[in-house]
Amino acid sequence: MKGWLTLAAAALLTGEVTAADHDACSVRSQLAEEIMWHRQAGTPIREVVDLTSQDGPNSPYITAMINMAYERQAARSEEYQKIQRTEFGNVFYLHCMQQE
Repeated sequence: MKGWLTLAAAALLTGEVTAADHDACSVRSQLAEEIMWHRQAGTPIREVVDLTSQDGPNSPYITAMINMAYERQAARSEEYQKIQRTEFGNVFYLHCMQQE
């Protein structure tokens, strides 16, 4: 999982996403879900920042994504943790697809 976060974060640093770019939006959504997975697992925020910034400083977008995940309260049950991850990923996918 550690490698995937680094890879996804690096992909997001390469440039802007164009509207309706499903592949790029999917990467953003998956990264959001992974960050929320770490949030739900109790991973300290500093470790998530370290994981996503191994190839250089995080973009403001990734920093905002991390901050938003950690502003949410961790769910207690595994079922609600999964719901939190999916909903968080959906937020970033929809935002990405709506960009002009």
